[in-house]
Amino acid sequence: MSSHATARTRTASAWSTPCTRRRARAGDSSRMDCAATVMRTGLCSQRLYSMAPYKSINTPLRDTARATPHGLAVTVMLVQGAVKKLRAVGATAADSNVEMVLWRGMAGVQPQQEFLSQGGTDVAPISTTTELKVAVRYSSSTSSVLLRLRAKSFMSHGADISYLSAFPAEREFLYHGTHHSRF
Repeated sequence: MSSHATARTRTASAWSTPCTRRRARAGDSSRMDCAATVMRTGLCSQRLYSMAPYKSINTPLRDTARATPHGLAVTVMLVQGAVKKLRAVGATAADSNVEMVLWRGMAGVQPQQEFLSQGGTDVAPISTTTELKVAVRYSSSTSSVLLRLRAKSFMSHGADISYLSAFPAEREFLYHGTHHSRF
């Protein structure tokens, strides 16, 4: 088996469920193929989210008056699922319990006092970065917010999607929607 195939198998197993792995050991490769497909589409959704289409994903999620289904519902599901799975994979990294500072820059917003004192929840995925200059660039406007998040362990790091991103230098950590954060 080539090293490429070995790496692909290890990555697929990180995304599969215990049930999928049991069936794969029992000789049912169709479930493992399915898990690999889910893995690829989930990773593709992360790449897509790192580009301009993130607005088409987030804007409808934040529209509380929307009466129609989200036009990209499957993509939203893939992004959310991939974030959770990537965070689980990140939990096994050697630096998973190292504290890190993450930044979030938002343009054209005014925070409410309740958010500043208690934190908040966004229904859309939340992008953060380890690079302050990146967050400052995203917050450039007359009314902006720059948030600093101290993430103490993998449980609060979010998913590192830098290697999937169209802009890897931004060092993006992505949180799934409905994640409660205190900044």
